[in-house]
Amino acid sequence: MIRANCRARFTAADFDFIVRTLARSQTDQVSLVDLLSDVETRDSILDHPRLVDAILNHCGHLRISSQFYFYVLARHVLQQGGIGDRKLC
Repeated sequence: MIRANCRARFTAADFDFIVRTLARSQTDQVSLVDLLSDVETRDSILDHPRLVDAILNHCGHLRISSQFYFYVLARHVLQQGGIGDRKLC
């Protein structure tokens, strides 16, 4: 069985978007970068509602990969539908 894992193909721009969206200060930015290196913590961060809001409410061109864009939105929709398995995204 082929399993797609778009989380493994996120780009530096995707992680920069996460840090810019979620960090409230310079100290937060450094902490977030460290946290993103841990796979389990990264999964929790990717579920943050501010990422969905930032994607949906952004006017103009987002500098993120299509893998990141669709992962965050698909994950959000599946969670709203009661499906919590990240592998389905």
